[in-house]
Order: sequence, then C-alpha cells, then structure tokens
Amino acid sequence: MAPSFFKILLDPSSPHLSLPPDFITMQLKNKIPNNPIIKSANGGYCWRLKIKQIGESYCFVNGWNNVVDDINLVFGDFLFFKLVDQCTFVMSIYTPNGCEKILTPKIYHLCGDDPFFSTIIKKSHSNILRFPGGFAESVGIKGEGTMRMKSCDGKECVMSLKFDKSYRTTIRYYLSCGWPRFRRENGLLEGDECVFKFIRSEGKLLLAKVTKNKLPFDEVPATKVGKRVRGGSGYEHGGDVNVAHHVDELVKRSFEMPRKRLRGQSCHKKWGVLYF
Repeated sequence: MAPSFFKILLDPSSPHLSLPPDFITMQLKNKIPNNPIIKSANGGYCWRLKIKQIGESYCFVNGWNNVVDDINLVFGDFLFFKLVDQCTFVMSIYTPNGCEKILTPKIYHLCGDDPFFSTIIKKSHSNILRFPGGFAESVGIKGEGTMRMKSCDGKECVMSLKFDKSYRTTIRYYLSCGWPRFRRENGLLEGDECVFKFIRSEGKLLLAKVTKNKLPFDEVPATKVGKRVRGGSGYEHGGDVNVAHHVDELVKRSFEMPRKRLRGQSCHKKWGVLYF
C-alpha cells in the first residue's frame, strides 16, 4: 500500500504547500527526496519541485505556484497525494462537491514537431478516446470522418472520428468505433498512462508510449496521521481517512457551518471553514 496524505487547499495564492509532519517522520523517515516530482492522476501533467523546511513545516516550494496555475486549483479543492516511489507523488484532485476533477489533457509541442498529448486510461475511455481542447486545430482536423491509429508495434486500426457536441466553447473530437478493439488488443487498462502522437507526414495517430500502472487503479489507501487537538479549530495533522468513502463528508463539513447573521445584513448565508 503506497504512503499517502491529503490537504485541503485554503490559500491558492501561497507559493508553497506544507506536508503533514507525521508523513515526513513516519513515511519519509526524515529522508527528504531531492527534486520530487508531482504527477497529476489524469491529464498528463508533471512538475518538478523542491521540498524545503519553512518554520517547523516541510513544504512543496520552487514550483508549487505553477501547479496551482497550470490546472487552476481553487479554494476548497481536496488534494490527495500518493507516494508511488522515492521521489514521485501522484496527485488526485476532488472539488468541493466531492467529485474528482478531470483535467484537460495537456498538449505538447517540441520545436514545431508533431504534437502529442498524454492521458491516463479511465472507465470513461471504455468506448471513446476524447482529444484534448485545441488538439483538433493543431493537427488540422476539419470535420468528422475516420482516422488511422498505429500501435507501438506498427499495427494500424481505422477508427471513427466524431465531433463532440458536449462542449460549447471549444472544438473537441473523439474516436469511437475501432477504439475499444484497439484498447483491448494493446492491453490498455485503467491507470495506464498513454502518450499519443500525431504523425503529420502520415496523417495518423500513434500510440507512442505506454507506462503501465504499478498499483490497482481503484486502490485508495488510508493515511494514518495525528489526532484531533482539543479546543483547536480542526485536525492538527489530518485524520484516519479513506478518500474513496469519506471525501464527500470531509469537504461537505468544510462548507456547512453558517455564521450568525447580524442585524441589518442580507439573508444570504455566510459560510465558515473547517481548517485542516
């Protein structure tokens, strides 16, 4: 079971994010990794940061503000970190409504070469593969039709290319017929990270790289951390949490403490915050 911890984002403008003290002592055993990497659980984002001591806490610094800006983290987002190796954290994000935040896959360009994007296979990819926003324009897709996809070993499959009408502000397309078979034949499972590259000279999409998931995709380990402080405003270092079952309750509690309305104020509710 991979070590993990959670944080509720209370200050998106802060240039750093503190790690729970018990996670440092119990899981890292005070061996702070050099140049740790944070990878998003979906969307294909990756950042290299530093962990430095600020006051009594160890914090993600030197790039944490890039994490917030790149994926538009906001106040109240529930961040779940899983340490998958000595220096790599996989971060899942849950919004205040308790649902996981699905990030728009990142499109990469290298010196004008063929564009590519990375995505992590999820249940939503069972029957379709949706292109990220802006990908259709970058590869010159003009309308619906077919597209050929090549596997890592060079085998090709013809797929239906459809216009995604669920988006109003961006032009999005997805692959449907042919994709389920391609996924099965190439053994793409939930949690696998795939890199797709469009070969301009051939007009084909290439499955360029597959990084197999090392852990069960639905495994969400509990995090053993400190106790509630008597008389305090919340948990000092967190609590015994299983995200799959309790994220809704934790986030809900942080927004359901109405403050008293003063005489003369409007009837709109004023919400307090439960601090972790």
